[in-house]
Amino acid sequence: MKKDGWTSKKPSGVSVDYIYLKPGKTIKDVEEEDVFIGKEALMKYLDKIEVFD
Repeated sequence: MKKDGWTSKKPSGVSVDYIYLKPGKTIKDVEEEDVFIGKEALMKYLDKIEVFD
């Protein structure tokens, strides 16, 4: 995904979940559409778009 322009940010504060961002998106964009908090949210999105099929 990194080669496709996706980025990730380390957790901040007490959070333990990484933040995953689509190319060109920021943390202020739409959660679960452009920004995914935690691996579970990201995997749910990837399953929805059938990226692994």
